[in-house]
Amino acid sequence: MALVLDIGPINTDGVEKLMHQVAQKRGHLTMEEEDDKQSKKKLRYHYSVADMMIAQYIMIGKQDGLFVSCVASCLNRWAIVMDSGTGFTAQVYELSEQFLPDDWINEQWEEKYYISALAGADNGCSLVVMSKGC
Repeated sequence: MALVLDIGPINTDGVEKLMHQVAQKRGHLTMEEEDDKQSKKKLRYHYSVADMMIAQYIMIGKQDGLFVSCVASCLNRWAIVMDSGTGFTAQVYELSEQFLPDDWINEQWEEKYYISALAGADNGCSLVVMSKGC
């Protein structure tokens, strides 16, 4: 028996423009927002990142005023999305060999950080990003 869901149309406004921008400048783009509140938004993503390169990519992004907004993993490689429009004021992260490093997470909660991004890898590792602000 197949499950059929009628969810209606999906809004894809802006997708074509974004895909063109990504094709033009793979891995680093600046988007012009129509909204006056946020005239420019910097967005950077990295993919197929090895464990040992995560710190370097995040450090470079922080120097450019970017915060991690999303992480994912596939085949023990990481994808990291960073942008300037998160509203975060501070951020810490932990790449752990165990899935969800409880002690570290609890320490950050005591410092008023909350989990803002999380991913697990095939090998059982996890990347936890905790942020303040917003």
